[in-house]
Amino acid sequence: KIGTGNCMKNKWVKKDGNKLVPLVQISDVEDTVQKVLKALSSAGGAADGIDDKEINVIKRRKLVNLVKRNSFSVTRGPSYAPVRVKKSADLTKEMLD
Repeated sequence: KIGTGNCMKNKWVKKDGNKLVPLVQISDVEDTVQKVLKALSSAGGAADGIDDKEINVIKRRKLVNLVKRNSFSVTRGPSYAPVRVKKSADLTKEMLD
């Protein structure tokens, strides 16, 4: 039921009453959406080599979701020290009075 509309759109099957009648042999069917999903899976989710049109088709069919990934790089700064030393407070006699 999920892919029936797309099968009819690609003229792989037709509806005859309540039954679906195949118009094309199974070996002759070329599913481009399956190829796009396999390419996405093998690329680790990167959509670099895939057309925007094909990406929009699988997004519209809700087969994939766009997820934004943030990453941060942490490096040692100029005041890095392996052990933290508490700085002494500069107190004056006026502050204590």
